[in-house]
Amino acid sequence: MFKVLNIESSATAIELSKEQFHQVCDIVSESIWSGETFMSERAREKYNTLLLIRKTYAGGLVNNHLRKHKALNGGTKYVSTPPAYVLPRALELALDEAQGLQDIDQAV
Repeated sequence: MFKVLNIESSATAIELSKEQFHQVCDIVSESIWSGETFMSERAREKYNTLLLIRKTYAGGLVNNHLRKHKALNGGTKYVSTPPAYVLPRALELALDEAQGLQDIDQAV
């Protein structure tokens, strides 16, 4: 990304234009395909062509770096949030546990 934007870091969050995003994805894809950038064997089996790497893998990788890398996100600490479907289940489990503890207290 730094190469495409011709910068070393940024005090504010980087926002790539569509063209810049595609350019970065192309560079990342080529790097992965050539073996210069590591990709697990499992991922290599799934993304086994340059086109698959470019279309389905590199974009997510680039977006993750834009959000998480402090030199790209304006120096803010990345805090992950669980997907929406995880929260209701976690709440349900916590309520079940609380109800179980209440039942135990009443029995004692």
